[in-house]
Amino acid sequence: MRKQEPNESVDAFVTALHALAEHCNYGSLHDELIRDRIVVGLADTRLSERMQMEKELDLEKAVYMARQSEEIKKQQTALRSDSSALQYNVNALEKPLETTKVWSKNKAPTFQQRTQKCKDALTLQCYKCGGPFRQKHQCPANDAKCRSCGKKGHYQRVCRQTKTVQCIEEDVGPEEQGFFLGTVSSGNRSWTVDVQIEGTPMTFKLDTGADVTVIATVDLDKVFSGKNTPVLQQPEKPLLGPGRTPLEVTGYLELQLCYGQRQTCEKVYIVKGLSMPLLGLPAITGLGLLQRVGSITSYPKLCSGLGVVQREYHIKLQPHVVPFSLKTPRRLPLPLMKKVKEELMRMEALGVITKVEEPTDWEKFVLPSVEQSLGMLAGAKVFSKLDANMGFWQIPLSKESAALTTFITPFGRFCFNCLPFGINSAPEHLQRIMSEVIEGLEGVVCHMDDVLVWGRCHEEHDARLHATLKRLEEAGITLNVGKCDFSRNKVIFLGHVITDSGISPDPRKTESITEMNIPATVGELRSFLGMVNQVGKFIPHLAKRDKALRDLSSKKNSWYWGGDQ
Repeated sequence: MRKQEPNESVDAFVTALHALAEHCNYGSLHDELIRDRIVVGLADTRLSERMQMEKELDLEKAVYMARQSEEIKKQQTALRSDSSALQYNVNALEKPLETTKVWSKNKAPTFQQRTQKCKDALTLQCYKCGGPFRQKHQCPANDAKCRSCGKKGHYQRVCRQTKTVQCIEEDVGPEEQGFFLGTVSSGNRSWTVDVQIEGTPMTFKLDTGADVTVIATVDLDKVFSGKNTPVLQQPEKPLLGPGRTPLEVTGYLELQLCYGQRQTCEKVYIVKGLSMPLLGLPAITGLGLLQRVGSITSYPKLCSGLGVVQREYHIKLQPHVVPFSLKTPRRLPLPLMKKVKEELMRMEALGVITKVEEPTDWEKFVLPSVEQSLGMLAGAKVFSKLDANMGFWQIPLSKESAALTTFITPFGRFCFNCLPFGINSAPEHLQRIMSEVIEGLEGVVCHMDDVLVWGRCHEEHDARLHATLKRLEEAGITLNVGKCDFSRNKVIFLGHVITDSGISPDPRKTESITEMNIPATVGELRSFLGMVNQVGKFIPHLAKRDKALRDLSSKKNSWYWGGDQ
């Protein structure tokens, strides 16, 4: 699930969530689900807890609170700073913009100035039109059609279909046009390449989100050292910095770029104060520095709708067993009535359940152990984790079995057309189906609806991944792409962190163990011991260490929590 990254701003985090939600059919729950993801995904755990205590928390209020907290922390850091000036790290600019205010010891901002600055910073930007935040029905972009992706409901300049987080982007909205120089981290210099510009070697930072190539004035002097510098052409559109402040652009030239045997002619913009040249997407593509990897796009059926396995499942009952049933529906809290009804309608639209009007009257497959599955990964270095989209629901039920799943709600009776959660034999049957699908494939481990593909190198991994995806497509199984990881050096699988150097316990498990309260009852102690046993193979001499605890959990001994424990 998407969480706020270290040093990631609230605006960047919220924008990323909107971009991810663009591909989800959330419908009327769009804002509510984004709000929930903000609350649980914030890096500030105290703020997250405070949001959860709010009685009426909507998306607008959640974003406002997050931005307010972020701005207050910035203000506190600035006021405590011993330096004479507050420096901002803005993209690759060496010097602050002219609009940046400098706070010195001799002239500190007044309370009114700090308050106004905080209010200005908290002004929300509408993700549909790019202007000040409005209510949904008031946004002018509601009926507009994007000229980039063709979808309705937003302007092209805020389209997230092709551009998410950019360093330089072309802004072609209806209000103003220009190139935008945004905020990125300038600390990572690993994505660099040496390119010859008009025969002069120069190190560029790769930025696939940039629409133009940019160099500094000093770099231009190096290119034409000892030569007559051509007359610079003035750009038709301004280059804008954070806060939409125009940057100091000297002009641009059409220059020849060369990398190996590839050459391309690009417009190169000259900006004063740039610390490192930036190579934009057109130049990156022209020089052959970018390759498209279409491992999942080659299988479009895997990413659409709910899959249907070709063989339906028949629920087997033991002799003389009477199915459990309720005569009246369970009572639902009033606030949940609407949500339950919407979920029932969604499941019925997917074909998972059917409303029942007429009256209504086991299997064994050994699941592989975690140790057995992890033991097959010897020598693995590259991993891809696949997740079946609501795995149980992809298995259709026979008509006789569907009648056994009838349940009653305040809105009528329904039965499942697909294998529901909670059937005792369901996990075993799902494991049987998935095991049959991947049977004969090398480098594939399956544990119910979770599939792990691995290889000793990228070539071996890619071949195995394509073979697995083809098998899944032929079986009619679809994937939850949002939960899939492709071509990774580290994945979390079956509660373990798997890398090319071995396996280790999931940090979330160890954290939950260390944060547990001291057991006060035998039941709590047994729960604690159960959690410890899950990671027991990573604890040396565990049997000796937990002997006092195991003795205390025995019925033969009375409860006494002392020094031995």
